[in-house]
Amino acid sequence: MIGIITAVQKKRSFFLKFSSASIGVIASFLFKCSPFGDHVIPSYGIPVASYRISGIVTASDTKKPIPNIRLILNDAIDTVSYFQPDSARSDTAGRYSFEFSGFPGDSAWKIEARDIDSAQNGSYAPKDTIISIPRNALTGASGSENLGHAEKTVNISLEKSD
Repeated sequence: MIGIITAVQKKRSFFLKFSSASIGVIASFLFKCSPFGDHVIPSYGIPVASYRISGIVTASDTKKPIPNIRLILNDAIDTVSYFQPDSARSDTAGRYSFEFSGFPGDSAWKIEARDIDSAQNGSYAPKDTIISIPRNALTGASGSENLGHAEKTVNISLEKSD
Protein backbone atom coordinates (compact mmCIF):
# COMPACT_ATOMS: atom_id res chain seq x y z
CA MET A 1 0.00 0.00 0.00
CA ILE A 2 2.84 2.39 0.83
CA GLY A 3 4.42 1.66 -2.55
CA ILE A 4 1.20 2.68 -4.36
CA ILE A 5 0.96 5.98 -2.41
CA THR A 6 4.60 6.77 -3.18
CA ALA A 7 4.04 6.09 -6.90
CA VAL A 8 0.97 8.39 -6.96
CA GLN A 9 2.90 11.11 -5.13
CA LYS A 10 5.76 10.85 -7.66
CA LYS A 11 3.32 11.12 -10.59
CA ARG A 12 1.58 14.13 -8.99
CA SER A 13 4.95 15.79 -8.29
CA PHE A 14 6.09 15.17 -11.89
CA PHE A 15 2.79 16.57 -13.26
CA LEU A 16 3.07 19.74 -11.13
CA LYS A 17 6.69 20.32 -12.13
CA PHE A 18 5.91 19.70 -15.81
CA SER A 19 2.85 22.01 -15.86
CA SER A 20 4.69 24.77 -13.98
CA ALA A 21 7.61 24.60 -16.39
CA SER A 22 5.26 24.62 -19.40
CA ILE A 23 3.42 27.69 -18.15
CA GLY A 24 6.73 29.45 -17.53
CA VAL A 25 7.99 28.71 -21.06
CA ILE A 26 4.72 29.87 -22.67
CA ALA A 27 4.62 33.06 -20.58
CA SER A 28 8.23 33.97 -21.38
CA PHE A 29 7.58 33.38 -25.09
CA LEU A 30 4.52 35.65 -25.00
CA PHE A 31 6.39 38.47 -23.26
CA LYS A 32 9.36 38.23 -25.64
CA CYS A 33 6.98 38.51 -28.60
CA SER A 34 5.11 41.51 -27.28
CA PRO A 35 5.11 44.71 -29.38
CA PHE A 36 6.94 46.42 -26.50
CA GLY A 37 10.01 44.18 -26.80
CA ASP A 38 11.48 43.32 -23.42
CA HIS A 39 9.38 45.99 -21.68
CA VAL A 40 5.81 45.05 -20.92
CA ILE A 41 3.84 48.15 -20.01
CA PRO A 42 0.82 47.45 -17.81
CA SER A 43 -2.04 49.80 -18.57
CA TYR A 44 -5.19 50.06 -16.50
CA GLY A 45 -6.60 53.41 -17.59
CA ILE A 46 -5.84 56.81 -19.00
CA PRO A 47 -3.80 59.46 -17.21
CA VAL A 48 -5.87 61.95 -15.25
CA ALA A 49 -5.33 65.19 -13.35
CA SER A 50 -7.58 67.11 -10.98
CA TYR A 51 -8.20 70.81 -11.40
CA ARG A 52 -9.65 73.59 -9.25
CA ILE A 53 -10.58 76.94 -10.76
CA SER A 54 -11.96 79.55 -8.38
CA GLY A 55 -12.26 83.27 -7.95
CA ILE A 56 -14.44 86.25 -7.08
CA VAL A 57 -16.90 88.08 -9.33
CA THR A 58 -16.88 91.85 -8.73
CA ALA A 59 -18.38 94.99 -10.24
CA SER A 60 -15.78 96.87 -12.27
CA ASP A 61 -16.92 100.30 -11.03
CA THR A 62 -17.32 99.62 -7.28
CA LYS A 63 -15.00 96.59 -6.89
CA LYS A 64 -17.74 95.03 -4.69
CA PRO A 65 -18.63 91.34 -5.00
CA ILE A 66 -21.66 90.40 -7.10
CA PRO A 67 -23.81 87.49 -5.87
CA ASN A 68 -25.91 85.16 -8.06
CA ILE A 69 -23.86 85.41 -11.23
CA ARG A 70 -24.13 82.19 -13.27
CA LEU A 71 -20.74 80.89 -14.39
CA ILE A 72 -20.38 78.16 -17.00
CA LEU A 73 -17.08 76.36 -17.50
CA ASN A 74 -16.60 74.89 -20.96
CA ASP A 75 -13.75 73.60 -23.11
CA ALA A 76 -12.42 76.69 -24.90
CA ILE A 77 -10.72 75.23 -27.94
CA ASP A 78 -12.09 71.70 -28.03
CA THR A 79 -8.84 70.32 -26.61
CA VAL A 80 -10.77 67.65 -24.71
CA SER A 81 -13.80 66.53 -26.67
CA TYR A 82 -15.25 64.55 -23.75
CA PHE A 83 -15.23 67.54 -21.35
CA GLN A 84 -18.66 68.10 -19.85
CA PRO A 85 -19.59 71.75 -19.19
CA ASP A 86 -20.12 72.66 -15.54
CA SER A 87 -21.93 75.56 -13.93
CA ALA A 88 -21.78 77.43 -10.65
CA ARG A 89 -23.21 80.57 -9.08
CA SER A 90 -21.32 83.20 -7.17
CA ASP A 91 -22.22 83.30 -3.47
CA THR A 92 -23.01 86.41 -1.40
CA ALA A 93 -19.28 87.23 -1.27
CA GLY A 94 -18.97 86.84 -5.06
CA ARG A 95 -16.96 83.59 -4.73
CA TYR A 96 -17.26 80.67 -7.14
CA SER A 97 -15.40 77.41 -7.64
CA PHE A 98 -15.11 74.55 -10.15
CA GLU A 99 -13.47 71.22 -9.31
CA PHE A 100 -13.11 68.54 -11.94
CA SER A 101 -10.84 65.85 -13.36
CA GLY A 102 -9.61 65.58 -16.89
CA PHE A 103 -6.88 64.56 -19.27
CA PRO A 104 -3.61 66.25 -18.26
CA GLY A 105 -2.70 68.22 -21.36
CA ASP A 106 -2.10 71.87 -22.08
CA SER A 107 -5.78 72.70 -21.75
CA ALA A 108 -7.85 75.84 -22.09
CA TRP A 109 -11.30 76.56 -20.73
CA LYS A 110 -13.83 79.33 -21.13
CA ILE A 111 -15.70 80.77 -18.17
CA GLU A 112 -18.93 82.44 -19.24
CA ALA A 113 -20.25 84.88 -16.61
CA ARG A 114 -23.93 85.81 -16.97
CA ASP A 115 -26.15 88.01 -14.78
CA ILE A 116 -29.43 86.12 -14.59
CA ASP A 117 -31.16 88.10 -11.82
CA SER A 118 -30.52 91.68 -12.90
CA ALA A 119 -33.35 93.00 -10.75
CA GLN A 120 -31.69 91.92 -7.48
CA ASN A 121 -28.08 93.00 -7.92
CA GLY A 122 -28.17 95.44 -10.80
CA SER A 123 -27.68 94.61 -14.43
CA TYR A 124 -24.25 93.44 -15.64
CA ALA A 125 -23.04 92.69 -19.14
CA PRO A 126 -22.00 89.10 -19.93
CA LYS A 127 -18.30 88.34 -20.06
CA ASP A 128 -16.30 85.39 -21.38
CA THR A 129 -12.86 84.69 -19.95
CA ILE A 130 -10.39 82.22 -21.47
CA ILE A 131 -7.98 80.52 -19.09
CA SER A 132 -5.32 77.88 -19.55
CA ILE A 133 -3.38 75.58 -17.28
CA PRO A 134 -0.24 74.06 -18.81
CA ARG A 135 0.63 70.45 -18.08
CA ASN A 136 3.84 71.51 -16.33
CA ALA A 137 1.73 73.33 -13.69
CA LEU A 138 0.52 69.98 -12.29
CA THR A 139 1.94 69.01 -8.89
CA GLY A 140 1.67 65.97 -6.65
CA ALA A 141 1.70 63.19 -9.25
CA SER A 142 1.43 59.67 -7.90
CA GLY A 143 1.93 56.84 -10.33
CA SER A 144 1.48 56.61 -14.07
CA GLU A 145 -2.23 57.44 -14.06
CA ASN A 146 -2.62 60.24 -11.49
CA LEU A 147 -0.55 63.05 -12.95
CA GLY A 148 -1.31 65.55 -10.23
CA HIS A 149 -3.38 68.59 -9.34
CA ALA A 150 -3.49 72.21 -10.46
CA GLU A 151 -5.30 75.25 -9.07
CA LYS A 152 -5.91 78.60 -10.67
CA THR A 153 -7.54 81.76 -9.32
CA VAL A 154 -9.52 83.71 -11.88
CA ASN A 155 -11.21 86.88 -10.61
CA ILE A 156 -13.86 88.25 -12.98
CA SER A 157 -14.83 91.92 -13.15
CA LEU A 158 -18.19 92.72 -14.79
CA GLU A 159 -19.24 96.01 -16.38
CA LYS A 160 -22.66 97.52 -15.68
CA SER A 161 -25.14 96.89 -18.47
CA ASP A 162 -26.96 99.83 -20.09
